[in-house]
Amino acid sequence: MRISKSPSNASVYNFVLLGDPALRPASPERRVETSSFNNVDVSLRQDTIQALMLVDVRGKVTHATGQIDQDFNGYLYPKF
Repeated sequence: MRISKSPSNASVYNFVLLGDPALRPASPERRVETSSFNNVDVSLRQDTIQALMLVDVRGKVTHATGQIDQDFNGYLYPKF
């Protein structure tokens, strides 16, 4: 039996490939565009959110082409 040891040579690099490098990374099919924040258009100003503050964020789900996705029926989990 052979005992596994770390190589003592500093020029040896260890690496792990996660997945198949020949595959293209997945890209989302839909985009979310925010249109208003607390009933104010997002292009007019930036606002801040405080802890435990209730906010109203409105927007739309679009295809990669920019057209509104009328068939979207699901949940959206925002991250700030």
